[in-house]
Amino acid sequence: MSSLNKENIQEDIQDLLALAALDAIADRDRQVVEDLATDDPELETELRSLQTAANALAYAEPTLPVPASLKQRLFERIQPAQKSPEEVPTSPAFWSVRAAEVKWQPHSVQGVSIAILRDDPVKRLVSALVRCEAGAVYPSHRHAIGEEIFMLEGDLVDNGVTYTVGDFLYSTQDSVHAPSSTHGCVFLVRTSMDDVFV
Repeated sequence: MSSLNKENIQEDIQDLLALAALDAIADRDRQVVEDLATDDPELETELRSLQTAANALAYAEPTLPVPASLKQRLFERIQPAQKSPEEVPTSPAFWSVRAAEVKWQPHSVQGVSIAILRDDPVKRLVSALVRCEAGAVYPSHRHAIGEEIFMLEGDLVDNGVTYTVGDFLYSTQDSVHAPSSTHGCVFLVRTSMDDVFV
């Protein structure tokens, strides 16, 4: 191979390293650069150095004030005018359930009823309101993904901790619990359709 070709290859590698550091190349190309850097300590050092420099660029110049008129014009362009709830369309871009449309259904667990707000069969997610009568105990179950609960009314006891209005509870993927309610409660839940009783 001639030295000219070696120089061209070296220039190409330097360009790829710089583009990777700026996050300006496709994922597949970035992977090639990362693989090259893994195999060559000098290239890895160069890539990390370029990434450090690229990250510092954002802080190199002082922030310029944005004129209020420009800011207002930009907000008007990117934020549609606020609509009253009656005017918000139900389409793939918008989804709403009005209070009068909430339909409670008995759950398979005694003393528990549920109102599905939204389900996503592709991602296997469900958002719902859950209402527990006083003394209700939800059987021990394992989470397929993380579960989010936001308390709206009453109390929910989980692992010895009592959660009340305004409390947020997150259970991680594969966690197992059996929550109960002493005095009854209502909460918003977002969880997987694939949770299983254990």
